[in-house]
Amino acid sequence: MEEETRTLPTRVEGPRAAWISRVTGRLCQCAHKISSRVTGTYAVHEHDSYEMVYVVSGDTQFLIAGHVFPATGGTFLIIPPRVRHGVMVLTDVPYERYTMHFFRDCVCMERRRLLLDGLPGDMPGMASREMAMKCVFTGMENSGIVQVLDAAGTLQHTGGEILDRLLPVYLESVLASLQLRLVGEKRETREKMPQSSRLQQELVAYVDQNYTQNMALEKLSEHFYVSKGYLNQLFRRATGYTVKEYVRNRRVAHVQMLLSEGVPPAQAALRSGFGDYTTFYRSYVRLTGHAPTTERSGSETAASYLSSLNERDASGGGDRPRAGDLAAEDPSMLGAVEMREADH
Repeated sequence: MEEETRTLPTRVEGPRAAWISRVTGRLCQCAHKISSRVTGTYAVHEHDSYEMVYVVSGDTQFLIAGHVFPATGGTFLIIPPRVRHGVMVLTDVPYERYTMHFFRDCVCMERRRLLLDGLPGDMPGMASREMAMKCVFTGMENSGIVQVLDAAGTLQHTGGEILDRLLPVYLESVLASLQLRLVGEKRETREKMPQSSRLQQELVAYVDQNYTQNMALEKLSEHFYVSKGYLNQLFRRATGYTVKEYVRNRRVAHVQMLLSEGVPPAQAALRSGFGDYTTFYRSYVRLTGHAPTTERSGSETAASYLSSLNERDASGGGDRPRAGDLAAEDPSMLGAVEMREADH
């Protein structure tokens, strides 16, 4: 069935809001809007997709995973899937912003790891302020992102396959700008930090890059030539999690990504580093609140999901109900595959 592309022309919705452009593709949506309505409260919600927001002007605060961040002109935010967030407009200073919603499938597979590396992932339980801070970038006025998003807005009169081929190009350009910012920050931070902090950064980076492999403390201790206790202490200071907790969360997030791409649960668990399906299943239900078979395929549901974003935006917001049952069982999958080793 051919996907319908819905766009909104430039128009004023009453005296308080105006759409500049709005473009909806199969796996990505881009919009530009100005409003002057003071909200006074956060419209807290979450998405199955990533959301990026560039604030051109306004006096606002964003609530991300329970933590508040002020956002004025030049602030860029990227919010992972399934992380609760909201925005509160504090004054009647015109709030102008660009937004982009996208699924991982929208990024070319060859560049997916490069462009999403270092950005906040869809990790369940992103509770610490340090983790939430990874969603917020300030001083982005000269990044070129506005020019890219303006160019993306010109696609609002384009539809069909052409739109679905071109919109991801603009998305990847925005992600490339963020990566350049991250590279610069890492270079500056590394030059200033003491040796113990460098070890801490190298440790977190190593786990981030290899969490699907054996991440036993003994192996990490041997790799970094430090004791297991000191290593775990450094890691917890940096992330708020022990190594075991962090690896478990990253593996579950990776499984969610694979499930959204249509990979069967048992195969997704194996590819994500879980050595035992029962251990995986319990971890998955504990962190997400539902069985792995309840995950929806991003490629199959993206259009309908983005359509629901349009409807929710038009009606003023609202929470998406969570699927699944905390006590859900999945007997058809238990024991479906023999794993190669115990989970670490």
